[in-house]
Amino acid sequence: MRPHRSPRFLPLSLGSKFYYSGRTELQAVQESKQRSKVSKIFIRSPSKRIIGSPLNGSESNGKSSSSIILKNTRPHDNKVTSKQTTSIPRKAWEQQNDDDGFIEQLVRNYDLKQPLYGENGQQGEDGHVVIRLTADEQGRFGFNVKGGADLKLPVLVSRVAPHTPADRSNPRVREGDQVIMINGYDISGLKHDQIVALIRASREYRGGELTLTIKPQAHGDMIEEEPICLYVPESDGVQLEGDALFNQSLLLLSDGLASGALLAQYEQMYRKNADLAISEARKPENAAKNRYRDISPYDCTRVVLINSSSGDYINANYVNMEIPGGTVNRYIATQGPLSNTTTDFWRMVQQESSHLVVMLTTVMERGRPKCHQYWPLAGDTLELTEGFSIQCKSETADETGSFVFRELYLCDTKHMQYLAWPDHGVPSDPNLFLQFTERVRSARSTTLLQEIEESLRQVRLMDADADENGVDICERKSATGIDDDSPDDIPPSTSVHQYISAANPPVIVHCSAGIGRTGVLILMDTALALMEQREPVYPLDIVQTMRDQRACMVQNAGQYRFVCECICAAYAKMATESHQ
Repeated sequence: MRPHRSPRFLPLSLGSKFYYSGRTELQAVQESKQRSKVSKIFIRSPSKRIIGSPLNGSESNGKSSSSIILKNTRPHDNKVTSKQTTSIPRKAWEQQNDDDGFIEQLVRNYDLKQPLYGENGQQGEDGHVVIRLTADEQGRFGFNVKGGADLKLPVLVSRVAPHTPADRSNPRVREGDQVIMINGYDISGLKHDQIVALIRASREYRGGELTLTIKPQAHGDMIEEEPICLYVPESDGVQLEGDALFNQSLLLLSDGLASGALLAQYEQMYRKNADLAISEARKPENAAKNRYRDISPYDCTRVVLINSSSGDYINANYVNMEIPGGTVNRYIATQGPLSNTTTDFWRMVQQESSHLVVMLTTVMERGRPKCHQYWPLAGDTLELTEGFSIQCKSETADETGSFVFRELYLCDTKHMQYLAWPDHGVPSDPNLFLQFTERVRSARSTTLLQEIEESLRQVRLMDADADENGVDICERKSATGIDDDSPDDIPPSTSVHQYISAANPPVIVHCSAGIGRTGVLILMDTALALMEQREPVYPLDIVQTMRDQRACMVQNAGQYRFVCECICAAYAKMATESHQ
């Protein structure tokens, strides 16, 4: 115990600042020698609240207290001693969090010496290969993955950057390889974000080392396996035709959605046709006319404006979908007009004699501009250039507030807008989307009949004028500026499309970029047209046909799944109506 001091002593003292601890000189020397043998680890001093807690080295709430300095229980020892611990202290600059996340717990609980399938590059009996990568100076492994449990897709390598550890490894990581395990952990039940976080965590917790267990895609001399996404029915050598083939295609579509094979097949399809050039969109004078830098039209199918003061370029492509029986549904897929391309947009509508514009976006979404308001309000007129204006005669909305239909005075154009469709997403109600698609189909049929009747009426008037005045029709064409013998000022590809447009005007469809929601509507419209003709419906073939005319149509797997579900719903409705 501490010796008692008389209160009459002055506060000044000439004695030592150390006080008696209750040990003899021999005990102090022995303990001093023992302490010199202990490796000293410097850690931060704990708060008084932690010192006062009666943990005594036990675990609390599942957390180890070995790294916490506790007040010694020996009554004779009142000074801080060094603490030997088996755990690694946390870094002072790291965020201190007692509740580690899933990835941190997974990495810390993983046994670094756990045997996998063998050495680097060794192939196991099941065909799996182990590849060990070390991050480069920038902390990169050099590959991307897609898929996950939340997407119901296998985890595949989607991209390998050149001159990176993944590209230089032996064996090399290749696009299409399926990732089975990461650092010895089965990732089949992990979401996509968790898989990405696990890969990134290897840079911090494993010193930049990443161990992948992959199932290689068939390359070179490897044994070629049947693709997991190939979904072909057993026909027993019998060639189906007619209704049997039609019904089988829709049943396969339903089964492919249930098994996930349909989405896996979609993920492996190319987004752009590498054989088709994209040069006009990349010219400096056309850069400001593109809403997005990476969404550009193919040169061979782009719409070429004629006699436009701003140039012949517009970010739009012709998309023609052939239906067996001689029908061709014609579309123009384009981006949402910008403020500086509004006049070009309406010039295109006028040039192509289009009577139907379908808009699948709103002007603003999540505070970001998606499309310029290129039409006037009801009763107003939008002056574009001298002698070129647009007037909105009427504007009506449906009872759900999901659609708006406008009558515009420019070749009697109908403007149909879908309001309840988020960008990169899908409509919340598939039935509303089917209703909208049916109204688009009905409007196109109506305007096509009107165009045919108007063309026939003009022919009758011209024939009557020729008979009365003795003027030949060819002479009348020359008088109106239409000269078939000298089309030097008209690009050949465009003149063909314009001649076709006179008899079969295209439906102009746009969203923001002109690929995602636009592709979904064209795919759904094409599928319904095939179903009317009792023709087989293969959505992936339709997507490929669209992407050969405009890149990246049907932007993501969620949109593809949605439209396939709508096709199945339309088929079920058709089957129900046929049995009534």
